[in-house]
Amino acid sequence: MNGFVFLIPFVISLLASITYKKAGYILLIVSSVLLGAYAVLLAGLSALTFFYLITAIALALVSWYSIDYDKNTSWLAPLICAAGLGIALILLSQNFLQFLAGWEIMSISGYLMIGIYKKDARPAFILSVFSEISTVFIIAGMAYAYVLTGSFSFAAIPNVVPLVLVAIGFLVKMGVFPFAISDWEPIAVSNAPANSAAIFSGIMTLMGVYGLVRMTLLSPSSMPLGVFLMAVGAFTIFFAALLEYVSENTKTLLGYSTVENNGAILIAVGLLIANPIGIASAFVVSAILVLCLAHTIGKTGLLLMSGTMDSEYLDSISNGKNERVTAGMILSSASLSGLLPTIGGVGTWMLLESLFMTSAVSTTWIGIATIIIGALVALGEAIATGAMVKFISFTQLRKRQNGISTTNIYPALLAGLLVLAFGVLSVFLVNRGFITGNTAVGIPNGTLIASLTASGSVFGAVSPIFVAGIMLAFLIAVLLIFRKPKIRRVAIWNNGVDRTEEYTSFGFANNIRIMMGKILATKNEAANRNGVTRNIFWNVMVPLALLYREAARRIAWNFMNSSMRWYISYIVIAFVLVTISVIATHG
Repeated sequence: MNGFVFLIPFVISLLASITYKKAGYILLIVSSVLLGAYAVLLAGLSALTFFYLITAIALALVSWYSIDYDKNTSWLAPLICAAGLGIALILLSQNFLQFLAGWEIMSISGYLMIGIYKKDARPAFILSVFSEISTVFIIAGMAYAYVLTGSFSFAAIPNVVPLVLVAIGFLVKMGVFPFAISDWEPIAVSNAPANSAAIFSGIMTLMGVYGLVRMTLLSPSSMPLGVFLMAVGAFTIFFAALLEYVSENTKTLLGYSTVENNGAILIAVGLLIANPIGIASAFVVSAILVLCLAHTIGKTGLLLMSGTMDSEYLDSISNGKNERVTAGMILSSASLSGLLPTIGGVGTWMLLESLFMTSAVSTTWIGIATIIIGALVALGEAIATGAMVKFISFTQLRKRQNGISTTNIYPALLAGLLVLAFGVLSVFLVNRGFITGNTAVGIPNGTLIASLTASGSVFGAVSPIFVAGIMLAFLIAVLLIFRKPKIRRVAIWNNGVDRTEEYTSFGFANNIRIMMGKILATKNEAANRNGVTRNIFWNVMVPLALLYREAARRIAWNFMNSSMRWYISYIVIAFVLVTISVIATHG
């Protein structure tokens, strides 16, 4: 069956949302379910169609949440449905032109979501700038792929240059280092409605990963490019985790968490491109897919719940908590922290196994490089875990007077349950060639994920089902032995400060903030003894942007002033360069 048939429900949901937004969201849920069903039942799960399933789950959660969340706007529903259409077109595209059409539909919809929501034009402008930078490099890479193959279709590419160009474009969309320093991804997320933020952070960045993986599978291996991407991913994890830890805005914190997660995914993609001898590529592909699933579902759940909070800042949240919301958010946070038995824990283990397996079987410098990268991953994950502890502590675990509304809590709860269920049942998601067992220690066949070298020897193994079983057994044993716990009230330890003082989120992260004094400029506000954090990157970036604007104005005034001779010169120069490129390529 032609996959483009499944674009029709997305078009219908867009049209319906213009006049009746609730119907548009319901139809978007139906469209997402059909897309997921197509991936599982008709197309068959593969490295690429697995992205269909991930996207379908996240988009359905966002749509479900939006039915009650979006009550006061008439424009948001059509934009979300339009973004869903663009995303579906990206996934189902069969050639470069279709992919780019979907990419622009998605990007323009995202720009309008922020531009109409916020009176300040800066966040939307920043999003559009980085989106167009991304598009320029993607177009350049795909254009050169067309020169090499003579076809706009996705086909095997004999040269790595197109992959290099599109990789830059997709890295911009993923917001990784050095683009992480510019804050563009957290700025976009923190200035969007909760459901739009979930699409930005959970799904749009996933499309960057999808595009990169799709082009990688068509391109030859490249050790230099792969190692470069791995290094970029390692720096991204470390610095994004630090910035995540010191963030005080809930959605900004989650935006940096997205950047950190994308860094982990990029390391796995880089390892796949480098294709070092001795490591099974299929294991790395499975690691990429599991990491994408963990990030997209977990981050979607957390960002959706940010819309139920009465403040965007951790120290200012005063509304109460709900046990179901807390349970869902703790599970999602555990997954994003890389803890077993959640799917995030499985993905983190697979990434570290891939890196350490490479270092163990390689006798070249790549073995040392992967050890260093693996250490940065572990350090970044530890810092990210601290950031998630801060997020949960100040949004869910503090005692408050008022209860939280029960509206919109179920998508977040379901997201948390899904990351746990996917983790426990991950043996059914990972490539079957890596599923085994060990009856000698009581682990049945089919319940153990084993990392295999290219020669087929086992390097390491983990059983999420076994881990979940042990945790459940200990829980039951504690309940049976101690029964209902007796409540013992004691004075609260307030982290070493006077009990009359409130221990703030700002104080929680101040140790890292002090260590990052050369990167962050912190201003204290005497009125509330709190503080704000500003990234000094913009102290450099803004003057550069002004210089660029002035240079562009001068060029436009002097050379693009409606003078026909200059336009003819442009055409002649462009024609000569294209001709030389084609001759050089085809001999």
